[in-house]
Amino acid sequence: MKEVFNDKAEVVSVVMPVYNAEKFVEKAIKSIVRQTYTSWELVIVENGSTDNTWNICSKFLNDSRVCLIHSDKGVSVARNKGIDYAHGKWIVFLDADDFLTEEALQKFIECVDGKTDLVVGDYDYNSKKNGYFDIKDNEKFLSECLANPTQYCNVTANMFSSRFLRKHGIRFNTNLHHAEDSEFFIKCLIAEPTIIKLNNPVYHVFYNPLSTVRKHQKDYVASYVEAILAIKKIMPVSGEKNRNAFYLFTLNQLFIILVHDVFSEISDFKSYKTACKKLNEVLTIPIFRESLDEAHILELPKTKVFVVLALRAKMHLIVLLAVKIRRKQNELQGKHD
Repeated sequence: MKEVFNDKAEVVSVVMPVYNAEKFVEKAIKSIVRQTYTSWELVIVENGSTDNTWNICSKFLNDSRVCLIHSDKGVSVARNKGIDYAHGKWIVFLDADDFLTEEALQKFIECVDGKTDLVVGDYDYNSKKNGYFDIKDNEKFLSECLANPTQYCNVTANMFSSRFLRKHGIRFNTNLHHAEDSEFFIKCLIAEPTIIKLNNPVYHVFYNPLSTVRKHQKDYVASYVEAILAIKKIMPVSGEKNRNAFYLFTLNQLFIILVHDVFSEISDFKSYKTACKKLNEVLTIPIFRESLDEAHILELPKTKVFVVLALRAKMHLIVLLAVKIRRKQNELQGKHD
């Protein structure tokens, strides 16, 4: 690859897996090309598309900062290959159906120093603030992230030190098909990075009803349970605070299952009864049952506290109404959960 970077600048490698993304990948790429911070490389990792994605991405190869490589199928496989290929001091992850705000990379770079390992940014629907600050208490921050994982336990809207990732051997778990980004992010936090919280909106999520996280799958629940148990293995859950943080994380994954699986297709009373039956089955899964029974839930957002109380009381109709409200909010705000 031809090196064209300014030697005095810190190169940011943007890693973007793409799969059948012909309808939106061009906008994602252009959001990098138009960055006000110009010392970047875009590593596009194509992993088995059957549409025109490869040809669309190829149009941008006249910019020597853009590279297009191939990997086997799977978003985690693609991201790992992107990490291994990246030349930059920093790594930012971008999904092919989303885009970065124009000043995202500049805002990231402006707040780092020689000790920084991780910068946690904001989504544009969540913050209109400015500025940044150091995270002083990593354990407390871990608890906050686990209590609100759809906001914080993601790899998007963040910037990672490539040195830090390689030093600790942090990679995506290719055996996981859901919440793999949460597992990656938690592994980073457990490795005790020096963290800066950036209060600038740097990332825009495009609400795509057909994306992987929303697609109805036969083993959807089992896949999430597998991810939760994988995270439990790496979590320091010996203390009460950490144990409760893990319970809150598990409940948040349960909320995702309610929105995108259990109550995803309610059209009449018969489908509602079927959904309630499935919910009862989900609630017998030990990790969900334990979390519902044992979690101290006041650290959750108020709306989620309300849902937990309804679940504990087996008030399924109220849960359904909360899910409908949540889905509408997602559509309006473009959020993933």
